[in-house]
Amino acid sequence: MSNHFSPFQEVNVLAKLADLQETEYHNTVLLHGIIELLIQKGVLTREELLAKARQIDTQLSQQLPSANKVVPFSVPTAPPFS
Repeated sequence: MSNHFSPFQEVNVLAKLADLQETEYHNTVLLHGIIELLIQKGVLTREELLAKARQIDTQLSQQLPSANKVVPFSVPTAPPFS
């Protein structure tokens, strides 16, 4: 069985990756906006959000030992386009 893709298949895979990157970008911007609004309205603090994210990360890491931690959690400190 060959692992080589046809040029059409390669272009198709690259297009799908580009779509995923665009979706990830939009989701990141929306999430950033939600976080900022919740903090501005006093619904939660950055510290509470960070603590909850770390708690969930720890739980998932125990359930999925193969999960790699790529970047430590951080909470946005400024709007994404400032």
